[in-house]
Amino acid sequence: VGSYHNFINLLKYADKGQTPETPNVLAIYLLGQVIKDMFKLGIRNIRKAIEKKANILYNFFEENNLYRPFIKQSRFRSKTVIVVEVKNGSSNIIKKLTNKGYIVGNGYQKFKDKQIRIANFPAHSLASVKQLLVYFKKYERQKNL
Repeated sequence: VGSYHNFINLLKYADKGQTPETPNVLAIYLLGQVIKDMFKLGIRNIRKAIEKKANILYNFFEENNLYRPFIKQSRFRSKTVIVVEVKNGSSNIIKKLTNKGYIVGNGYQKFKDKQIRIANFPAHSLASVKQLLVYFKKYERQKNL
């Protein structure tokens, strides 16, 4: 069925935690295509977009009662991984976001059930970040009822 890298063949290897060949030529090719797109955008534009999304996220989390940025001083905050404390625990909101198709991480070690980690990478659009915040607002309203 088509080329060696068809979905049936890829799934067969993925089920075993493997790739069809070593090195993973398909992944290397795809990475090259992503890099071409990044070169077209330019590093300044990529950084500007990441910073804009980070500011939107941090501003939202600073202005409500249920969530707070874990790192208090803005100059020390990551722009690419936003870490947020959730007042009454993070597991419920993580489940709700997962059900909506958003994958966010939980905190590490003793913060596992108290924090959410949100990736802010070039692949994440401004529209998807804004939609994510819509779900955070809905969850916050439900908690305040």
